[in-house]
Amino acid sequence: MLAAIQFIVYQVVWFACAFSDVWQLPWLGPVSALAYLYWVSHDLPVVWRAAAAMGLVGAICDTTLMHMGLISFDTSLWPGWLSPAWMISLWACFAVPLITSFGWLADKPWLAVLLGGIGGPIAYAGGAKIGAMQLSSPNTPALIAIGIAWAVVTPLAISWGQRLAHSLPEGDIVTA
Repeated sequence: MLAAIQFIVYQVVWFACAFSDVWQLPWLGPVSALAYLYWVSHDLPVVWRAAAAMGLVGAICDTTLMHMGLISFDTSLWPGWLSPAWMISLWACFAVPLITSFGWLADKPWLAVLLGGIGGPIAYAGGAKIGAMQLSSPNTPALIAIGIAWAVVTPLAISWGQRLAHSLPEGDIVTA
């Protein structure tokens, strides 16, 4: 039951992050992400380190996509050369389901590739639809590049997240 609640809260955080720039509340995404991470794992340094690592991975991926001209963000309170704080916060929060929910994908790397390759572009297209970001026009090259990035990152991150999950003492974090 707690895993389902974590998933629902994760979705709420996704919307809070994505809408933080749309609503011109740049603090909303990062604060929501920090609250979520604290709620899930306030006393587990490994989860905080995982969140920091995924935030860095996301910053590198999205900043690269920005500099390739495939995605862009309208943020006024963040350096224009770097992926915005709300987007980095989303990536950081992605560390939690890597540890708690995606264990069933650990021995199915090709399914993880497929889900990342499809799910990533869908999420970014959704973000563009609500005005949180822009995709290049035409958007097909952007969606293909996003799909490739997520197809690579997803199985690697799941494998890493599951290694972290197995390193935690029994009962410290809910895994599905």
